[in-house]
Amino acid sequence: MRILIERVLLLAAFFGTGLVGLFHGSLAAQAPDATGPSPAPVKTFPSQVLDDIRARPSDLAIFSREDVWRHVKVSQDLFPNGRLDLPWLAESPATLPPDGEFRPGYTPYWCAEVPGWLEVDLGQPCYVAQVVVYPFTDTFGLTEFQVKLLGNNGQEIDTRPPAQVSEATRAVPGSVAQAPPFVLSFEPRAAQRLKFFFTGSGSPESNKLYVKRIRVLGRPVRARHVCEAATLTPDQSDELQTHVRNLAAFPRDGVSSHVRVSGDQSPHGNLEIPWTESASEKAPTPYWCAPAPAWAEVDLGQACLLNAVQIQPWSAVYGVSAFYVKIYNDRGEEVDTVPPCQGEAAIGDSADFRAKPDPFFVSFEPVRSDKIKFYFTRGGAKPEFVYVENVQVLGVPAE
Repeated sequence: MRILIERVLLLAAFFGTGLVGLFHGSLAAQAPDATGPSPAPVKTFPSQVLDDIRARPSDLAIFSREDVWRHVKVSQDLFPNGRLDLPWLAESPATLPPDGEFRPGYTPYWCAEVPGWLEVDLGQPCYVAQVVVYPFTDTFGLTEFQVKLLGNNGQEIDTRPPAQVSEATRAVPGSVAQAPPFVLSFEPRAAQRLKFFFTGSGSPESNKLYVKRIRVLGRPVRARHVCEAATLTPDQSDELQTHVRNLAAFPRDGVSSHVRVSGDQSPHGNLEIPWTESASEKAPTPYWCAPAPAWAEVDLGQACLLNAVQIQPWSAVYGVSAFYVKIYNDRGEEVDTVPPCQGEAAIGDSADFRAKPDPFFVSFEPVRSDKIKFYFTRGGAKPEFVYVENVQVLGVPAE
């Protein structure tokens, strides 16, 4: 009888919360203050970098459905009573059944018994600054958990302040009201893996937890060093203001000698497209396509004074929604610009896959370099591939 009641309440919650509401909740709810053991020393950041990480964090744990199993480990997955892949999908709302339709066995959450744990590998070192956990409902959710970062040797590292929720108050048993998310913010710290420890279910009458989405927010770790600002003569300063041009436009037959990439989905994309001098050359496939995350390294062929980049995604659906850029210094090291050259946009949901988004345009303090590297961390509404129509590296020759 208890199992039957639980299933009825879950079905009611599924229809009552609304399809879009299942994966999007207000971020206003904050977890209660928590205390705990003193964490390990935290890296000190320049104030500008710290402010940028906090003001414009990126979603670091969005994976394609096929990649979830490679990035996420759990103590238990009560499939078919829960779907481990759902909390990590960029296209989560689109995976839900249409209004009024119920698919037998379909469950829009991950479910496990408590106590339980979940470990996520972000795929690259990142400065992690916040986690957001969305319960399914008041009753079918969770009330107690903590998050720890994992070091290179697997050691558990506390955040500052400790990222934990203890005995959160939820609605009376049986409530199917949509639960606000838990938002835990802390000082940014470099890590590639995190571990969630769940110790409290949503209701004292249940020994299970129900999670519909998990977000890990911060910034990828980029260069270990920041580039030195270029020393400009008055003529160079004037030229950067009045004669800036694209330094990464090459003849079609010269692109391969200037550009190296992580991957190329030819014939579904054309490597030469983003770097050719004339738009009339962009045929038959008007973009370069590669599996995300992807990178493209550009040798400009001469020392240049650079101060901006522009990236044109092919469309809102098949495009680019997050990237960052590194500059090479005289020692061949990848370094950050000031401020860091990066961009992110909301993932497009346009019904017309040809809808053209605005280009990314990012400027920075002038820097001298002959080589630049683009990291495309996520595609558009189809995040597993990037589609780039045009890339411009703006500046003037140094000599």
